Amino acid sequence: MVKTINVGGLTEALPNDMAQYEDVFTAAGDVMKHALDVFNDPNFEEKKDWKLDCSSPDVTVHYRDNCSGRYFAGRCKIKLSAKDMNDEFWNHLDR
Repeated sequence: MVKTINVGGLTEALPNDMAQYEDVFTAAGDVMKHALDVFNDPNFEEKKDWKLDCSSPDVTVHYRDNCSGRYFAGRCKIKLSAKDMNDEFWNHLDR
């Protein structure tokens, strides 16, 4: 039997040769579903019901306590084009 997870309308299957990782695969799917619940909350973008943790002209961090722990959301301004940011993320994440 192939283990599958469905997150955000997309279904992913765990290959049979990776069956020993089924617990991790399932946990990762659960975490992604939970993250989408937080991001899709109508109050997330405006940070309603979130408290300001710190801010500067270029960085703002908010937090909110949930039954599963404290969540942080940060926003920052950087002087980098979207093309260069994408390249850094995909090709140079180690630095």
